Amino acid sequence: MSRTWTLWVPVALLLAVMASAVTVVVAKHENRAQVTALDQMRRERNRLETEWAQLQIEEATLGHHARINRIAREQLDMLEPEHHVIVPLEAPR
Repeated sequence: MSRTWTLWVPVALLLAVMASAVTVVVAKHENRAQVTALDQMRRERNRLETEWAQLQIEEATLGHHARINRIAREQLDMLEPEHHVIVPLEAPR
């Protein structure tokens, strides 16, 4: 039995070392894949933040009262009504 024991112990240790090595390789590969995905998500987040800032600036520009007034006068030929024509309305309750 001693002879069998001395044969199986090194084989078992070799298998354990090989299994451990394969596990390390798989873990490193998964880590690299996750880091790559994280970098892509960070780039996408930065792109979206930039786009959001640009959209906020555009919204502020488009909604500016003076711009709306100018477009109404120049492009739509609208005029502000005379004061005697303006009828104030009450908000419904």
